[in-house]
Amino acid sequence: MARCMKTANCVAILTLGQMIVVFIFIGLRWQTAHHVTFSDLSNRIIQDSEDHEKCYKLLQNKYFISNMATKPTRILTTATNKIYDEKWKSMQQRIEFALDKCSNSSDVKDITHRIQGIAWTSSNGNIAYCVTPKVGCTYWKRVFRFIYRDFNGTPKTPADIPRMYTHYGPLKNIKVFHLSEPAARTKMAYMKAFMFTRDPYTRLWSAYIDKYFLPDFWRTDAKNVVLSIRENATAYSKRCANDVTFEEFLTHVVRMSGSRMNEHYVPVHRLCSPCHMKFDYIGKQESFSADTKFILDDLDLGYLNNDNKSFADHVMEELKTLITYNFKLKSHLLSGCFHELDVARRLWLAFQINGYIPSEVNFPKADLMKVRHLNETEAVFTKLVLDQHNSSKKSSTEWKEQRKRFFVSAYQTVPLSLLEDVRDVFQLDFDIFNYESEPEELFYRPTSDK
Repeated sequence: MARCMKTANCVAILTLGQMIVVFIFIGLRWQTAHHVTFSDLSNRIIQDSEDHEKCYKLLQNKYFISNMATKPTRILTTATNKIYDEKWKSMQQRIEFALDKCSNSSDVKDITHRIQGIAWTSSNGNIAYCVTPKVGCTYWKRVFRFIYRDFNGTPKTPADIPRMYTHYGPLKNIKVFHLSEPAARTKMAYMKAFMFTRDPYTRLWSAYIDKYFLPDFWRTDAKNVVLSIRENATAYSKRCANDVTFEEFLTHVVRMSGSRMNEHYVPVHRLCSPCHMKFDYIGKQESFSADTKFILDDLDLGYLNNDNKSFADHVMEELKTLITYNFKLKSHLLSGCFHELDVARRLWLAFQINGYIPSEVNFPKADLMKVRHLNETEAVFTKLVLDQHNSSKKSSTEWKEQRKRFFVSAYQTVPLSLLEDVRDVFQLDFDIFNYESEPEELFYRPTSDK
């Protein structure tokens, strides 16, 4: 057998029993030679730099480089195959880049103490998704509910599962992994695992608009911001917390950086930690559609890409969903803290910020003032929003420019010292996921403002 193993074609003539013995022998020799296993990496705190380096080399060699080396070579016979192969290479480059940054960072050793994310899979599944709020998690939660039949009714596509049920409905078939537990991270090493990330600055801006400017967090985190950040806060602000500014929100994020942060703005490396876990795919919000299509195709779920709804249909659905969701929050807030006209005005501006309504169109206050009954406000407002969106002739480039203007303008109002603190809190995200930590458009300040 020893002579046979030296030949190029020996594996082909080995019996099944012989092959099993060979693989067991090789595995034992490998473990004996290396001593440190992936389980070691997940279950113990690395105390010295030598062990730290050894563990990360093991993670790199066993779970990344070897996997890439054994990936079957694709035959590029069509344009589709070439695109797929290029996307696959790009995905592997992201993983290699992240791992390289992890292995060269002095901050990595402390991450295991602060991991707070969760992953969705199923008791008999081989796919795991690390949930990253504000990075397309509604879409991916719908996909998981759909493929594992964790829904009510008879949805024909993932998009048919209601948003509220997607996030808050009971989980019957889906299993939740708490990634702070080493055993959960070890189990994910044997699944097809993926995660998504996003530029920290745009993620923070999105979290502020959706959760603080709009009423979702007024009864929870926004109150903590007012009480801890604002000096001489009024009784109304302490009670309703519906006037948190973007600067106050960022100040709160910085002050919370050393403790458990809300999942909607905690750094992504603390949610998914690609430094301590094996991921087969790392998607990005900035290329969400292309990354999603690739991941679904590679997981043999490509049929989910065959959505008959157009982009315009999805936008319309999103607008209606957000209006309904935010108006329903009235029943969860204290009396006097929710006013229909105020929430409608905020939604209008939020839709302008997100590039759904032209920024030059004024809020239709006069039309809403004509409504005789408060319970009709939502229906009238929804029609006004959809009509305005449908009548706009702006191109996708113009919508993108509009979103960017709001985004840059918001950060330009933030003191530079605070923006530098935000940069420091999310520095590892910038490094691992290859984002610019000091974009000139946000950090530039006229001399008089410095």
